[in-house]
Amino acid sequence: MNQDESNWASSLMQIDQEGGWMMCNRRFIKAILCILIACLLFPPGWLPVPSKVQAAGENLIQNSSFEEFASDSQSGWTTRRANHWGIWVDSASTPVAPVVTVELYHANPGAGSRSVKVSSPAPNKSRLTVNQGNIPVVPGQEYRLSGAFKTQQITGDSAAFGVNIRVVYLNSAGQALQTDYLLPSNKPVRGNVTVWASYATSTTAPPGAITARIDLDYNQVTGNAWFDDIQFKPWISLKGLSFGEQGGMITVGGSLAAPIQLSPSNTIDRSLIWSTSNPGAATVNESGVISGIVNNSGFEAINAGSGNGFTDKQAPGWTASAPYGSPIITVDEAVYGAGARSLGISAAVNSKASAVQRNIPVISGQWYRLSGLIKTESLTGIGASIRMNWNGPGGTVIGLVYGPNSALKGTHDWQRVEGLFQAPAGSILASLYAYYDTGLGKAWFDDLQLTPWVPVTGLTEGGASFRALNPGESVTLSVYTTPSTATDKRVYWTSSQPQIASVDLSGQVIAQAIGKTIITAASAEGGWSKTYTVYVTSAFPNGGFETVVSSVNDWLNASKPGSWNYYFSNDTSLAKSQLSLDSTVKKEGANSIKIHTAINGKAVLFNKIAGVGPGMSYRVSGWFKQVNGEDNVSLRLLYQDAAGNILQKNSKNYETVPFMGTIDANGWKYYESIITTPAERQGDDRPISVRAPCPRQEIQR
Repeated sequence: MNQDESNWASSLMQIDQEGGWMMCNRRFIKAILCILIACLLFPPGWLPVPSKVQAAGENLIQNSSFEEFASDSQSGWTTRRANHWGIWVDSASTPVAPVVTVELYHANPGAGSRSVKVSSPAPNKSRLTVNQGNIPVVPGQEYRLSGAFKTQQITGDSAAFGVNIRVVYLNSAGQALQTDYLLPSNKPVRGNVTVWASYATSTTAPPGAITARIDLDYNQVTGNAWFDDIQFKPWISLKGLSFGEQGGMITVGGSLAAPIQLSPSNTIDRSLIWSTSNPGAATVNESGVISGIVNNSGFEAINAGSGNGFTDKQAPGWTASAPYGSPIITVDEAVYGAGARSLGISAAVNSKASAVQRNIPVISGQWYRLSGLIKTESLTGIGASIRMNWNGPGGTVIGLVYGPNSALKGTHDWQRVEGLFQAPAGSILASLYAYYDTGLGKAWFDDLQLTPWVPVTGLTEGGASFRALNPGESVTLSVYTTPSTATDKRVYWTSSQPQIASVDLSGQVIAQAIGKTIITAASAEGGWSKTYTVYVTSAFPNGGFETVVSSVNDWLNASKPGSWNYYFSNDTSLAKSQLSLDSTVKKEGANSIKIHTAINGKAVLFNKIAGVGPGMSYRVSGWFKQVNGEDNVSLRLLYQDAAGNILQKNSKNYETVPFMGTIDANGWKYYESIITTPAERQGDDRPISVRAPCPRQEIQR
């Protein structure tokens, strides 16, 4: 051991002796253990049965999110067996038994709290399915197959090997008639999918089919895969849509529901995404309700000749006026900020002018977004602005809005002016003005809009405010506007330390290097923000003892698991244990750690997990085997801050991971717990480290 490792071993020994655990007087020959620690951020029925009438939208899969399970290792399951699901393994392509179990890990809250995990450590590739059969189907019926995946280092010999979900249709003799995959069969899920990904596809039962089998396919790969929320439902897909009317008229401020017709009319998923080609003229909400806004807001429609106060070209829907001076008020086809035209007002002598659209219906108390584009050239006087009057019954002015606060003058290229305003009590109409106030020079106005608006009043996090990633991993963060009906849901993402973890426009964070960064989501409207703290940490080092390094101290065959250290009791009445890597007795992978003591002795192995986030939750698990049937090994955690100070939890130095009651056919016992690291000290936001010392052994023969 180096000096740092020696110091750690000494401190752990002192804690062990002072705080202790009481020594047990137990007899056995040897103990074998394999410890796996992971982060939590994070076949019956193969014979056909008769089909029956099926309700559209009803999930035909039993235990689809794996909430029902038994704690045993029967029929190929490793620790927890999912009820109603079986396992098929291609023994010719699977030299080492893979891990297949139910885990406390899920795709989303609606999918329960568990999933199925399949794991085959490199280099041992596996081919198997977790399956459920005897699912009745109706020939010619459409079904919707869906499910969620998460993967870690899924690797195969080619792109055709990976993780997928499929449905196999069978006839009365049990023969396969048709196989449909959730993803293309030549493009399965591979590599790292760090955020649960959900997929869905449509499939139709062929003639002669009376049952179906769902296969969660792990095809000739290594790595970890999780499956959740598996659904197979009778379905009616949308085949087409049309409008009952191809066009219509809406008064300014009025609204109507779009006369949409779905085909077939009983389609199950009726959700649509609506948009408008000209939001300045009409808006459409998520339910397809169309609202009329400002008429001819971009001055694209024109009438030739003077009239309605215009000098030559008129803008329908607008009325021009010039209280004094001799301005030119026209539609300009050479200068524009949007579209192909704008409203132009110019004067060679001191003048005042405007173009107004009146009688725009508004609702008292409703918020509106007033916006437009203004450009000026050598403009003097008060300047150019957009003005709006709130009007009550009889045209009485009960409110006035200007934008911008200071009118534009001088020379400016196109500038967007906008603001949110609430219609005052009693208002029923609005008048919108392009205003040229007491000056000379040129001004242009374009894209004037008055839009019903739901302002953003806050942001809500879409999950825990802390995240822990390993370098190269990614996670997509989310925030939600308050209220959920807010009109402008745009959010901008930034990272305080992009060299530690970067973030893109969609909120996807990619860990770059060890450290800590603050990810901020800021609303485009209102200046609201929420932050996430992201710790980029090293993955738990060598949890399966697959990495081996040379060692001349206390290890048989001069080899030891890399990054693991140890200490023996300094009690001279206890014998020194014999440490070795065992490649013959193991739970997973190529190695386990074997500890052998002929007489009373004690040994502790420990590993360090640096950069763990304070107050964050992790899943800790491991497998232990003891040949004499005794129970004097344990998995425990010691927390420390960045300065090396011990952080007690519940007034204890160590947190012990409990035995889950699961024992496999070979006597391996499974330990697991969801732990939460201690909160940081006041004023200390540094990451903490965790020591995983295990096992504790006090043995006597």
